[in-house]
Amino acid sequence: GSTEEITTSIRPRVTYSLRKDLFLTLYTEHVFLKSTGDFESHRLGFLLSYNPRPKTWLYIAINDLEQNQEGKYIALERVAVVKLRYLFYF
Repeated sequence: GSTEEITTSIRPRVTYSLRKDLFLTLYTEHVFLKSTGDFESHRLGFLLSYNPRPKTWLYIAINDLEQNQEGKYIALERVAVVKLRYLFYF
């Protein structure tokens, strides 16, 4: 097989604790193509995590993926998710 493309990914992430049970995380991911010298895609993410009780978590996440097409970033995906994780005691 031959190599089609060599990419470099940059993934900075920042987590901020609003309170002891509430966290905000922001992250980005940039994919750089060595052959063209351009950023191929850009992903932006947001995660809000809430821990109201021990072993119980509520997550709210938003992700946005954009791809570089002819010098403009075009939205490919936009996803929002809500998840509740709860531990049942037996």
